[in-house]
Amino acid sequence: RTQPKCIVVFDKATTVAINFVDAMHLSWTTLSTVGYGVIGPGLSSYGTGSQCTGINLLMAFESFVGVCFASVTGAIIFAKVARIQSS
Repeated sequence: RTQPKCIVVFDKATTVAINFVDAMHLSWTTLSTVGYGVIGPGLSSYGTGSQCTGINLLMAFESFVGVCFASVTGAIIFAKVARIQSS
């Protein structure tokens, strides 16, 4: 079960229910390492206390996976381009 205050949509009222699309938007924003502009995880500074620890750990893990994915993808592309240029 989700905690409604654990996903903060900054352009909607705080009482709006978070739906699947909002959750996917948060996940994609985190994984793609774009950053939080419109949606973000609930933090203790928003008054959610420690009830959102799970979502914060998940977002930290997704950020790490996103950075690793971007690094590996960049390294593969660089290696292929370097190999083509050396031929």
